Amino acid sequence: GCRNIDFIRHTDPSFGDDILRREDVSPNSAGAEAAVVQPGQGGMDISEIFSAVKEGKIKALYVMEEDIIASDPELENIIPKLELLIVHASNFNKTTSFADIVFPAASYAEKNGTIVNFQGMVQRLRPAVSTVETDRALDGMSMSRLDKFGTQYDRWAQGHKYDAKSSWKIIAAVSAAAGNKMKFNMAEEVFDEIARTNKNFAGLDYDIIGEQGAQSKLKSAEKPVTA
Repeated sequence: GCRNIDFIRHTDPSFGDDILRREDVSPNSAGAEAAVVQPGQGGMDISEIFSAVKEGKIKALYVMEEDIIASDPELENIIPKLELLIVHASNFNKTTSFADIVFPAASYAEKNGTIVNFQGMVQRLRPAVSTVETDRALDGMSMSRLDKFGTQYDRWAQGHKYDAKSSWKIIAAVSAAAGNKMKFNMAEEVFDEIARTNKNFAGLDYDIIGEQGAQSKLKSAEKPVTA
């Protein structure tokens, strides 16, 4: 029921060029745009949310995989005014140091999922590093390099497995604890739901995306460079 939902855009005009690099340095801003991560009717966008925190109008924040203090240093003096700060993070940062609750979120290298590039191309993410809870997929058990090739005699294979989960799994667990159990068991099921309800991903599934990726219906943010 919360309408105050948004994500931070990270741009660096000095970084982009006419060949490979883009001003948008976010890992998946096109995916967030395509998934319609935006304020609900009458809700606040990211700048308005930050202003409301500073003014004491917002008492709680739920932050997913973002160091908001790094994006707005002024928040360092304001965040302590919150009554509740929950953060998903793969590493400790300035924002987690103020959090009441920190959920260990799997990084892109530890989970199944998708990412969307600036041209609207949807590509698969697969776990390269195993966690305590193996991230399963319908197209087979996703195995890390350690799982595939490591033995008890290999020093490099004795690494510590972290107890981190994909953010959608954390949300599902929190929702279940609040009495609203979700039907998702795998990332693929989440994507199937998105494809059924979001025209930008209509007709897509993990099989179609495959190893080469598939074009979404999201309009390209920039024209592709041609030879």
